[in-house]
Amino acid sequence: MRIEWQPNVLASALNAARQITQGKPLASAPWNLALKPLAEPLHRHVVLAFPGVDSVAWCELVNAAAHLKSIKVGAAPANGGNDRDTNVRQIVQGWLSASDQSANNQATEVNAISRLVSDIELATLDVMPQANQQLALRLGPLQQQWDGYGAALMAHMRRLIGCKPAIDRAIVLAVQPIVGGDGLASPLVGSAFIEAVLTNPLPDLPEVLRLAWLVGQLGYFANAWDDRSITEAIAISDVGFPIDFTELPVRLTELRRQADVLALAMIPATLAAAEVVELAKCNEATVQLALDQFAPRRPDVESLSRTLLHWWETLLQTKPSWAVALAALDRTLTSIQPTT
Repeated sequence: MRIEWQPNVLASALNAARQITQGKPLASAPWNLALKPLAEPLHRHVVLAFPGVDSVAWCELVNAAAHLKSIKVGAAPANGGNDRDTNVRQIVQGWLSASDQSANNQATEVNAISRLVSDIELATLDVMPQANQQLALRLGPLQQQWDGYGAALMAHMRRLIGCKPAIDRAIVLAVQPIVGGDGLASPLVGSAFIEAVLTNPLPDLPEVLRLAWLVGQLGYFANAWDDRSITEAIAISDVGFPIDFTELPVRLTELRRQADVLALAMIPATLAAAEVVELAKCNEATVQLALDQFAPRRPDVESLSRTLLHWWETLLQTKPSWAVALAALDRTLTSIQPTT
């Protein structure tokens, strides 16, 4: 798969706001002070607009920056933000149209979220006017790692999974490091973001593997259904963005559920490919480490790592289609979820 790299200030600003709402202080005190008053009201509106799935909505909002025009440094919102604000409204409206929100609530939340997204980007540019140039420089080491290992990782992943990615291009947004290594993919948006760290924080889990995990989610999401009409409808690079989710033959909640299952499935797939090129081991300890680093806040990581490894070993032995394998993992994960 070909990567389209985007050093993205807007994605950095929104990810910083997301981290603030999770209680994580930013490394830059001025940036923290500038964004906190805006992050908290944006979070309230995201929670109101997307009850129960606000963390997913945050991830999708950050990744939607791939499709939004950035405000130029020094531009007033009226001059730099009109087209971008329209795009924000289209994207958020698309998600809300596929939800159970009333029309009045939709309009209120779309307006509030759109306004706050612009305010957050402007606040970031005020305190970090050289952010775009800094991100471009920071991206260099990660690009070099991908140039060295990316093609081999994806080739081995394709061989092990048993099918090729449904898309041939992945959009990757480079964002300012906040927690020393982070990244999330949004297959429904067609992009992923990753912190542009300069070194590998964990020698046993190089950042190029986080990147392969993210790219794999984008590439193999549309393969997750046996129904070809669904596969073709959600091949983002072919149908464009934003998507009219009301026109898809599957509900948005189901799409998001499948994306969550895929994120877990790609952990052993990525580590197995990494083991071939001697970048990491695919064993229980490394799967646990990857869960902690790539997909934090999962309950009972030790048990989950064993479940994922058993599922992966079964896949290698029985060689089902990718859609069948993911459906089996989904059933297993549902069966072991703790009751409330």
